[in-house]
Amino acid sequence: MNCRDREWLQCQYVERRLTCKQIAAICGCAQRTINQRLVKFDIPRRNNGWGWENLKAWRERTPDWAKHSRKKRHPLSNGTKQKLSLIRRGSGNGRWKGGITAKIRGIRRSPEYYQWRKAVLARYDSTCQQCGSLEHPQAHHKLCVVDYPDKAVDIDNGTVLCEDCHKKLNFTTNRRVEK
Repeated sequence: MNCRDREWLQCQYVERRLTCKQIAAICGCAQRTINQRLVKFDIPRRNNGWGWENLKAWRERTPDWAKHSRKKRHPLSNGTKQKLSLIRRGSGNGRWKGGITAKIRGIRRSPEYYQWRKAVLARYDSTCQQCGSLEHPQAHHKLCVVDYPDKAVDIDNGTVLCEDCHKKLNFTTNRRVEK
């Protein structure tokens, strides 16, 4: 009864088909020790019963399997919702940028901005400068409007991107440049 003996361990695990827990109880050691010995002695491990095939079979047997995988949540009270709403306003919001929304909105709604957009699209023939697509062209600022509001309507600060490339650029990179 020594888990350090390869032949004995293989006999118990492979031939007698005892579990690691049962072998650990016989040897008086931890189940983890038995697992480590099986790996060390290159004894092939049995599936623990929750392989992908078994999971698929369980899902087929259990039509409401999604209910088992989710924790039950209690709905928030109206008072709690109101408190959370107040906490997440202004500087408590993770997207707070120092109260610049009104300034940016003013720039983007100005007639100069619309002229800038048309000029940038015309300059590059409404062709995406990354993938060459002609679908859904959008004018894009090379330098962020938040950091460089004076360059918001500068044609040299603009390029054309399709909608997909624009989303990828805005959501995967940080366009803000340190001054």
